Amino acid sequence: MEGLGDKEDQQTNDIYIVTQKARTLGRLVLEAKKINKNGIINMDSLLKPENFDLVVKCAKRMSHERDVLSLGRFLGNLLGHIIQVKIGQSFRDNNEVKIKEASGFQKLYESEWNNRVNSVCLKKHNILNRKQLQTIPITEDLKTFRQFITDNMKSAKDSLNTDRTFENWNRLSKLTLCRLILFNKRRRAEVIELKVDDYEKRPKWNEDTNQEIMLSLSKTDQILSRRMDMMISGGKSRKNVDAYVLFPPDCKQSADLMMATRAEAGIRHSNPYLFARHYSDTPLSGNLEMRELAESFPGLKYPERINSRLLRKYTATVSQLQP
Repeated sequence: MEGLGDKEDQQTNDIYIVTQKARTLGRLVLEAKKINKNGIINMDSLLKPENFDLVVKCAKRMSHERDVLSLGRFLGNLLGHIIQVKIGQSFRDNNEVKIKEASGFQKLYESEWNNRVNSVCLKKHNILNRKQLQTIPITEDLKTFRQFITDNMKSAKDSLNTDRTFENWNRLSKLTLCRLILFNKRRRAEVIELKVDDYEKRPKWNEDTNQEIMLSLSKTDQILSRRMDMMISGGKSRKNVDAYVLFPPDCKQSADLMMATRAEAGIRHSNPYLFARHYSDTPLSGNLEMRELAESFPGLKYPERINSRLLRKYTATVSQLQP
């Protein structure tokens, strides 16, 4: 938990990653109890050299036999961390027996886990991937969907200006969020994590930009730089990666209106997120709102392909095509 840092520096889903890891380790212990019904099984007793084969058998049953192939590799990563935890705690307790147990288990883990679990999962995963049809959104759908969102954003802004209720605010918030994800084609977490304070204090890029840099841009790029705004969000897992989120003019107008009407719409003052939920301190999901919009619009041929993962895949694919 200490690795998550201060609460204000955490991402929304960070705490759920911790609980997911705890549940996965709990499932491993339960699986071991099904096989070894007479033994006293807990996480500490599993991390012994004599129980390594039992752990491997459990991991295979949980991943290979149930076709949850990513779980085998995920378990391997968790075990690597848990071994270090046991070694650290044993040193603190000056328990030579447990230090020897953890070190012996670690040697078996480092020498055998990849060959017995990870490589099998990866091989099976690659075979299944080759058999699966790889799909991306079609350009026609993206253009149609963009027009659908921008048209609805105009009416949502008019409605919110007329009647500053939460329903109107929430509708504009969902549309603006989906428009940003569709426009930037970034991970949805990088957009939903944008905060009110960061939006208000964002740099004035047009004023602060070095004029020599502006002069080096093409005419088109200069127009785009003046036309759009930009915020910097934390990237995946905040591993020293910045995510640049561009705001086209319609999104900037919507965000300004949302900021001006937050209090009247009933959004909590304690909710720090730009795309806030009602009666909560958390942001919108991103995936759910995108799915709802796509399914509500009958003009799409493949609405199931409109999500942030496939949008990134679309960008990666189309950018490699020769003009």
